[in-house]
Amino acid sequence: MRQVLGCQKLLVSDINKRVASLVTFVQKVARLSPDVVFGNGVEHNTRDTPATMSFIRKVAAEGMVLLKNRDSVLPIRPGQKIAVIGPVSIPPPKS
Repeated sequence: MRQVLGCQKLLVSDINKRVASLVTFVQKVARLSPDVVFGNGVEHNTRDTPATMSFIRKVAAEGMVLLKNRDSVLPIRPGQKIAVIGPVSIPPPKS
């Protein structure tokens, strides 16, 4: 991430715009379908197996990034340091 930001291939302002867009989308969907977001207490018919549902939940949990604006950390300010955690935090080898 540092390399991408440092090379200006991705700007902090672009990250802020994408996060704002994602949050707006999630809020819109939640307003349109609160029973889907919060559940309505009724068991839903699905073709998903328990293994598939477990996998989908795992992917969703691992894919959630910057959805909580805890302590008003968004928008990311120029020069602000952020932690990148996970496999993408390891820089690729330079050739």
